Amino acid sequence: MPRRRKGRKNTTPGVGPEQVATAVADAVSEVMEPIKKKLEEIEDRLDGQEGVKIDGATLDAAGVDDPEQLEELLDNAADLAADQLEEDGNALAAAVIDAGLDTGEVVDEMVKRRKARKAAGEELTPATEEEVAEAIVEVAEEIAEELAPEEIQQLVDDGYIEDDEAKEEAAKRRKTTGSRKSGAAGRSARSKKSASGSASRQTKKANTPAFQRKYSGIYTGAKSSQEKPKLTREQKLVKLARSVKCLDIFPGGIGVPVRDPEAAAHAAVKMYGDQQLARELKSMSVSEPSSGGFFVPQDTMDEAIELLYNETVVFELGARKIPMPHGNISIPKVTSGARAHFQGEARNIKVSQGTVGQLHMSSKRLDGLVISTEELLMSTDYASDLLFGNDLLEQMKQGVEYGALLARGTKFEPLGVYHNKKVEKVNLLTINDVQLADAQGRPTSDLPMFLTGKVSKKNVRGTMFGWTFNSDVETYLKRMKSSDGKYIWKDEMDTGMLDGKPYRTTNLIDTANNGTSIMIYGLWSDLLVGEQMGLTTRTSYDATVQTDNGSVNLFQSVQTATRANMFIDTGLRHDESFIVATNVKVFG
Repeated sequence: MPRRRKGRKNTTPGVGPEQVATAVADAVSEVMEPIKKKLEEIEDRLDGQEGVKIDGATLDAAGVDDPEQLEELLDNAADLAADQLEEDGNALAAAVIDAGLDTGEVVDEMVKRRKARKAAGEELTPATEEEVAEAIVEVAEEIAEELAPEEIQQLVDDGYIEDDEAKEEAAKRRKTTGSRKSGAAGRSARSKKSASGSASRQTKKANTPAFQRKYSGIYTGAKSSQEKPKLTREQKLVKLARSVKCLDIFPGGIGVPVRDPEAAAHAAVKMYGDQQLARELKSMSVSEPSSGGFFVPQDTMDEAIELLYNETVVFELGARKIPMPHGNISIPKVTSGARAHFQGEARNIKVSQGTVGQLHMSSKRLDGLVISTEELLMSTDYASDLLFGNDLLEQMKQGVEYGALLARGTKFEPLGVYHNKKVEKVNLLTINDVQLADAQGRPTSDLPMFLTGKVSKKNVRGTMFGWTFNSDVETYLKRMKSSDGKYIWKDEMDTGMLDGKPYRTTNLIDTANNGTSIMIYGLWSDLLVGEQMGLTTRTSYDATVQTDNGSVNLFQSVQTATRANMFIDTGLRHDESFIVATNVKVFG
């Protein structure tokens, strides 16, 4: 912006004060007009993004003179951040930047950082590209670590990252979980790299207050709320437990359901001093679902279901969730394809008719049951709530895995991959090929390649291929050696991959007494999980429940049972996308 020159006098003859004032106003208007237009363009482009307000105060806090300079600063910093991430080998985070971050959040956090530094007594200079790039790297790395498989696949499909890079990054993430630098340590390492050659700047960074994120999904334009900080896994589980207790237990005591959101909200404040949870409970409808019980508050339910799906084997491998608002859905699928024909001039066109089928899904009730002592359920201790929430989540997680993999397709159960008669089975006891398995069904090192080839031969196309089996099969494959005594699969399996595809273990798949189990391979994005409604719960202290050790009368044993309900179904978009190896001998 133009600055007034001190000591300069008006020496133009015949010009009075009014003319000078008019000329100055016109000059200022002429200078400010393009800046105003640029400001309007940027505000239009960022319309609807939370946390951004590009006004004079924002520009001053960011240390820039005009919106155009801020836009250029952000663009250059994004390029710098993406290049730095690629150099560090984090192609996934670089792809997140290329796909587009929430500019409003970046600006908002950049301003907060500078204000915090100023409050700490640091003398600020205009924002540099390196400074903004560090903030962008922080955001992008956090988002990349939390991307779901389908979001990573979307990045691949949109051309922001190569398929092999995405797989390599996913394997690296599994291998280094828990050891990756994060928080202050990670920021310190990145600060030193980006600020190499500038000792004075590194000194200033050392005094910068900790940079805390409150995002909950910036990728694909999702919005975040500054009033709802991002919760850890433990905090989400505790919140779930406390929601259930406030709804089912605290208002009237165990076995005396009040069914009153106002009473539940009062319990949240009285027992936990949690105003945020109280507001969520208070906003609930007083109606209850036809299955009985209580709906969990929407925010809490979303967080719990997100945890449920993220930690379920089938979703880790790429299964997709679809809504079933009315309890059922029909999805068309091509069971055999039509094809084009070459044809001579003036000859009739051959007709090739494809066959179309339907995948019909209807909701099945999934029940999870958690048995607790009354003392544990009435406790408001954080550790007790965490234990209760974790038990509840584990019950539902195993239910979803069972439905997708092993359920028998009865009136009340989904049809799992294993019991789907249209999914090809390879019986190692009867395969009669010593290159794949011996007479007892012990697999050779060629079996994984044989199974992947069988699926590829059916023209199954996609990227979310993977394996699931139990830990006995995993151990057997890891111990497999070549003729010269070297491990064949161990090094690759230590990265979570088998024959170039990710695998997950679940001990819901058991090993029979004769030492045999199964292996499932397929395109997991073709496995659909339909969901009708959210999570409901109900608690009882006088029911009789069946456990592995027989019947238990809760009243007599001074215990309680909390039942959680979901309505889901599972199905395969294409049956050809999966293959199951049976009678896989792993011991005995």
